[in-house]
Amino acid sequence: MMKEKLHGIVSQMRDTSGYGGAIVTMTGNSEVLVEGNRGIIAYDDCCVLLRAGQGQLQIEGSELLLRSMEGENLCVTGKITGVSWIC
Repeated sequence: MMKEKLHGIVSQMRDTSGYGGAIVTMTGNSEVLVEGNRGIIAYDDCCVLLRAGQGQLQIEGSELLLRSMEGENLCVTGKITGVSWIC
């Protein structure tokens, strides 16, 4: 069930036409790479909220860590339980 849900989310996120160019790539449930990050709105160890494309991207989980941030690229690692767009 979780695998199908994540597959649907990733497929939707890869369609950049509706999100102003943001690309989100997940590696398992331990890493999220965001290309097109336009700023961090909120960040703690269980939630990262970003401006990305034309909306906001929320990454939820535990032990979340901003592993790298370079230009518009941002990498979050940890135990990721959910990724969602907020338009």
